Amino acid sequence: MALYWPVTTWMKAAETCRIVKAENSDGFTLYVIVMYLPSYSWTIKRRYSEFHDLQEKLVAHWNVEKSLLPPKKLFGNQSEAFIQQRQIDLEVYLQTLIHQFSILPPPLISFLDFHKYEIRTIAEDLAETFFYLGDELLTSGKKYKLCPLQLHALTERLKLAEPPCSSGDKKRDIGHLLEFVSQLHHLKVLGSNDPVGQSNIIPNQLTFDISPFKSLEILEMEGCEVAEHVTTGSSLRESLVTIKIHQSLDSLASFLLCDDVHWSVTENLSTWPVWQCVQEVDLSHNNITAIDSSVKLLFAVETLNLSHNQISAIENLESLPHLSLLDLSHNKICEVVNLHTKLGNIRTMKLHHNSIKSVQGFARLYSVVELDLTHNKIASVAEVGYLGALPCLEILDLAGNPVANAVDFRPQALAAFDTRAAEV
Repeated sequence: MALYWPVTTWMKAAETCRIVKAENSDGFTLYVIVMYLPSYSWTIKRRYSEFHDLQEKLVAHWNVEKSLLPPKKLFGNQSEAFIQQRQIDLEVYLQTLIHQFSILPPPLISFLDFHKYEIRTIAEDLAETFFYLGDELLTSGKKYKLCPLQLHALTERLKLAEPPCSSGDKKRDIGHLLEFVSQLHHLKVLGSNDPVGQSNIIPNQLTFDISPFKSLEILEMEGCEVAEHVTTGSSLRESLVTIKIHQSLDSLASFLLCDDVHWSVTENLSTWPVWQCVQEVDLSHNNITAIDSSVKLLFAVETLNLSHNQISAIENLESLPHLSLLDLSHNKICEVVNLHTKLGNIRTMKLHHNSIKSVQGFARLYSVVELDLTHNKIASVAEVGYLGALPCLEILDLAGNPVANAVDFRPQALAAFDTRAAEV
């Protein structure tokens, strides 16, 4: 993302800021300014009156020469020749200001939209927000939303070997930002592949690190590219209780392994980078193709939602002793074999909208209470017989399967439960 460094030469000033054209809009002229901070750029449109307001502030408080801005012209100010010349003069005006100041004054920063695109300014704006509202936001316990742009600004600002406040305004000291993020309990990150405002900055192409959120208990992410651009840090394993990530993952390992990319399930159990407190995991609506071995790190998980993915097999869940609810609906599961060896004390399973043909694999899953198998490919009433000996089963849903169209399907299915038919 854009990071501004003081301009030391006229050539650099000319590269950083240009007025590329003038546009007519409802009877007045807009000058189109392009800012370029390698390798990002953005566009700003300003009227002459806005240049004039900027100049008044700079003259009053930052010792800018009054004659630096080209003067107003009451008549003939809409002629093509005049506008072309004024465009050149205003460009020189801006380039002179950029060259003059080693630290840009706040009115110029605002005029050039640094608060939308530049790392230091975005970080300091957040710091000022939390200076005033941080305690109130933390006390409310509500989720706080940050975008990849803001998180990237925080990440990159922390890497700069600079004082915590470049502007000298104590309200904008990034210490206020760090204090807030280190105490926040509920964060939501909403990504995007659309450019930010009038820039070429794509949020999902920005890297960011959420390890400074040391007290985080609930993390939500949507529409981010986690595998390539997000660093989580192992500290989150000690605090997170709930994880909800959508439209962001191709694999479980890309998030669960954090920085332990070389971890192997064959390692000593005592050295596993376990997510100690996580009880609820919702990774639905992603592009996950397999339940890889990294799921074993969710040792305390009770609810696991992997619906709306591309998973074809139920595996690697045998070492999750607290898992009670498993949602694998809207996947590509065709066969279920010996689930009692792959699941512990599971109580609720949601497997609707898959391609399951036989339920024999559930036959010894004695802890299950609720089983949703709607919209699969079960065709024979005899299949229900495999479920008749499940002592805890109370809710069984087979709607949307071919078997549900069989004559007397309901009484035949209930017959499989014998004396327990009234309980199911």
